[in-house]
Amino acid sequence: MSKEIPLMAFTIAGPMAHFRKFYTNTSALTYPFPPRTTLMGLVAGLLGRKKDSYYESLSSERLWIGVRICTPIRIRTYTVNYLFTKGNTLYDKGMGTQIPMGWVLPREPFRVLRYRVYLSTPDTELWREIINVFSSKKFCWPPYLGISEAAAWIEPDIWIGKTTYRQKDDYLLVGTPIILHSQMELRLDDNRPVKLLLDKFTLDILPHPYRSTEKTVEILYEKDGKPFWVRLPYPVFLLPDTKEENIFGTFFTEHP
Repeated sequence: MSKEIPLMAFTIAGPMAHFRKFYTNTSALTYPFPPRTTLMGLVAGLLGRKKDSYYESLSSERLWIGVRICTPIRIRTYTVNYLFTKGNTLYDKGMGTQIPMGWVLPREPFRVLRYRVYLSTPDTELWREIINVFSSKKFCWPPYLGISEAAAWIEPDIWIGKTTYRQKDDYLLVGTPIILHSQMELRLDDNRPVKLLLDKFTLDILPHPYRSTEKTVEILYEKDGKPFWVRLPYPVFLLPDTKEENIFGTFFTEHP
């Protein structure tokens, strides 16, 4: 069973990134790619949504988001110097702290990180808003990769169209991270070596004033974004803008 859905794809790029893992009480650990909550905030900023106002309107049920790692990456930890602050006043007595932070960097010979982001929605009004903003490229707030210190940009290769969204029972090459499911099946291929990793993520944020994460899931991904063979019990969509044919992706959403 398949159907056509609207789809938009864009590339966010930058020299470095930091995507803090939600289960840490410090900022040291980072994911290798932006989780759904980060991408939701990115889209909200580009659309001009106010802080803490979009957790319901851009939830995983209303905005479907997928991502693909387009650049081989490496993660390095560097110490960052921070100043103690109080309100809007900096302490002037040399007080500060040093915190080790994990940074996502492109692997040589690449100089820039690139992530391909896929958006779709069943909400006609929201889709119209997304198309208007991305078609005109008149974004409200500048993008960044996780934190404000990791400035980024949206590349001009924005793709808008339709793709096939379908349930498949056979093995497929999937190029995006996938939500772990008890009924999924992996298939190894000696001609396509991959390094698969697993980590915990959240899909949504509770509305203000709670501002806490919810819907924790385990997500399986390939370290450098290479496609891997898998049979999934939930729907996939055909990636329309890849060099290889018949590469599929999934959205970060809870599947029936």
